[in-house]
Amino acid sequence: MIKAAVGRGANLIIVHEALFWNHGDKTQWLEEEQNDAYLQKIALLKRTNVVVWRDHEYVHSGIPVDGGKYRDGIYYAIQQALGWGKYNVDDAERPSRFTIPATPVCEVAQTVMSALHLGGAKLVGRPNTKIEQVYFPLHILSGDKDSQLISKINRENIQLIIPLEVIDYTTTEYLADCSEMGMSKAMLTFGHFNLEEVGMKYLVSYLPKAVGVDLPVTFIREGDMYHYLSPKEA
Repeated sequence: MIKAAVGRGANLIIVHEALFWNHGDKTQWLEEEQNDAYLQKIALLKRTNVVVWRDHEYVHSGIPVDGGKYRDGIYYAIQQALGWGKYNVDDAERPSRFTIPATPVCEVAQTVMSALHLGGAKLVGRPNTKIEQVYFPLHILSGDKDSQLISKINRENIQLIIPLEVIDYTTTEYLADCSEMGMSKAMLTFGHFNLEEVGMKYLVSYLPKAVGVDLPVTFIREGDMYHYLSPKEA
């Protein structure tokens, strides 16, 4: 990404997540142990004179959209990429709840992969389960919030969730059990970065307006961070 930006004549890169693989982008531990990847990345930034700004909270806190409303730039962009604006039912700052026409989960997966140019998905549940009630929750990382999410799924009859980060032993296991019991419940996961990347694309049109300057801004797609491997046929 750094080399691609330099190749386009840019010296400021705006990213969404941390550069150095931890919350808060702490680097002292990497300096102390002289981590090889860290040293190479730092050297490249210095050599190319590139500045990197991690824009995480701002884009999540809200960007102006049609009608003067502010919406979470990441979740709003996902909604727009999928063409689901007309299906949104919560009209919240973070658009996350949708009622779509009854659709098999496998077809929803294809819609997301096509819209976001992704190479694969993971499914918990039965592929042909038809769903209408869709929810994009925050990260599923264990703890009380996962229990609250399970309660929400049950209480509001949410049929499909599409989280960004997920672990296996809370909500994932719950939905697997629901599916085994014949309930119309499922989960699709595509990867944290894979889902959020489209939100940063919105900055291309927003930044020049925000700073009041005809600033050249280019979106460089990193692409699906995963390679998907399947067992070889016997």
